[in-house]
Amino acid sequence: MNTWRQRASLAARAVVGWLCAVGLAAAPVGVTSVGVAGAAPLAPAAGAVARCEPAAISTLYTSPTTFDLYVQDAVDLYGVDFQLTFDTSLAQVGDDDGVAAGVQITPLWGFLSTGYVVKRTADNTAGTIWYAATQLYPTAPVTGSGAVARVTLLPQASGTFTLTFTNAQLARTDGSFIPVTSQDCAVTLTTPVPTTSAISPTTALANGAGFSLTVTGTNFISGSVVYWGSTPLVTTFISGTQLVATVPPGLLLLAGPISVTVVNPAPGGGPSNGQLFTVLNGVRWTASAYDADEAAGSAVLTTTLDAPSSVTVTVGVTTSPGTAGALDFTPLTTTVTFAPGQVTRAVTVTLTNDALDEPDETFTVALSAPTNAALGAPAEAVVTIRDDDAPPQVRFAASSSAVSEGAGSAPITVTLSASSSLTVTVGVATSPGTAGAADYMPLSTTVTFAPGEVSRTVTVTLTNDALDESNETFTAALSAPTNAALGVPAVMTVTIADDDAAPSVRLSSPVYTATESAGSAPITLTLSAASGLTVTVVLTTSNGTALAGSDYTPLTVTLTFTPGAVSRTAAVVLLNDATAEPDETLRLGLSAAVNAVLGAPAGAILTVQDDDAIEVRLLLPLAFR
Repeated sequence: MNTWRQRASLAARAVVGWLCAVGLAAAPVGVTSVGVAGAAPLAPAAGAVARCEPAAISTLYTSPTTFDLYVQDAVDLYGVDFQLTFDTSLAQVGDDDGVAAGVQITPLWGFLSTGYVVKRTADNTAGTIWYAATQLYPTAPVTGSGAVARVTLLPQASGTFTLTFTNAQLARTDGSFIPVTSQDCAVTLTTPVPTTSAISPTTALANGAGFSLTVTGTNFISGSVVYWGSTPLVTTFISGTQLVATVPPGLLLLAGPISVTVVNPAPGGGPSNGQLFTVLNGVRWTASAYDADEAAGSAVLTTTLDAPSSVTVTVGVTTSPGTAGALDFTPLTTTVTFAPGQVTRAVTVTLTNDALDEPDETFTVALSAPTNAALGAPAEAVVTIRDDDAPPQVRFAASSSAVSEGAGSAPITVTLSASSSLTVTVGVATSPGTAGAADYMPLSTTVTFAPGEVSRTVTVTLTNDALDESNETFTAALSAPTNAALGVPAVMTVTIADDDAAPSVRLSSPVYTATESAGSAPITLTLSAASGLTVTVVLTTSNGTALAGSDYTPLTVTLTFTPGAVSRTAAVVLLNDATAEPDETLRLGLSAAVNAVLGAPAGAILTVQDDDAIEVRLLLPLAFR
């Protein structure tokens, strides 16, 4: 028993001494021939291999993976010492315990029995892995192949690198080296194949502006590129499920379907499934505004496709009233059809040619509900109907009118030569003629014709006086029309017909008396009412018992009443003699009245009273003297 323990202790010390004194000083990699210290080198023996298992690693760079440090075809193996390097930019080594300081790799004792681990560390900064372990006596050496340690690899990016053995040593029980060949391991960290589930937007107009395209899916990486058909787009990585790409206008020149895919770079990677994007043919008006003369009878608009289509395209067309309505054009609702290859179609709207003067009017024509196309701009056009009707003439209904003074007012009618859809105004003002402010109330006003009106009447107030007078006139004139022109007559004469009877002219009394010595006898004539006219009448004397030339001077005189006067006086000259005589008379008579009628009395008696004394003489006989 003591001998076994001594031998076990010596064997353990031999291997540990090998690991600590020899193995820690890296031997050349490859075929190694090293014996016990101080002994002659052993001849190389083919067959033992140090490598990784699997021999080549390929995995998605997005997922951790493991590989084993593996011994193949070893004979009498008792201890191992492996050192490797790796690319820290592409991978890191995972810590298997999380307790001990530093990064630890995992020993495996299925091939080598449980013994003593000298090194099991990784340096993720330097990029090194070191694993050294041995069995302990009295464990028997092993022959064959098996894994001795497991390394967890944490990929950092896609790419390839080599796990390179910088040292590979195998030891026997006595600490002598087993010749070994190392095999480096190629590591390929692949990118995943992306998948797409949606894109937004899914359509755009041909010849439209560029836009941003959002792609949703899975397995996107920072190097993912969105493809527009076979053309790569400038792509921004948002997350593993979203990318945003820029679609330039130059890719929208042709209408049709486009497959949008995502391609991840090699290693691995590749194209995703496709999402359908459709570049739509835009249907639009060739202009946003059209003009048409009312007299043309129709307005013609043109709708166009951005590009020829291989399928039939339809689009709805509808008119809507603006300032123009159903009286100005025939409403239209129709469908325009583009046969394959057609790019333009004409749309005709029927216009109504009326006789109304009116402003230019508008209506709209809109495109809607296209099939196999999309609405472009402009999808709505404004049609202006240019009016071709001259403005109407505004004038008086007549050049003259007559109205009785007693009517109280004189109507004046203004007319349009034609109906207008515009508001027409014109000034109306009166001017005196033989009639003045005492006969009517002056007028200055504006007459307004609402759209459609052709006749308007204004009223001039008349003054009803009691004067007999001639018919009088004043004028009315039109001026400053708007939305119309002055027609003929633009001036009219209004006659105020007098309705007052002529006054009567008469002597103020049927009898007059005057003394002979007075020299004259005043005779007064009166009018029954004042007149607006000049009234004349002839006063004549004739003999009675008084004789012309001896008792009075004969008289025939015309008396004149100026307008407004109601009394005139004439004088009959009396002749004063010295003869005593009885009172004498002469006759007075009126005749030839002008602007008046003879009233009563139209004749009178003038009595001339004698003022001479009667001389009485007595004749006595001479005898009485």
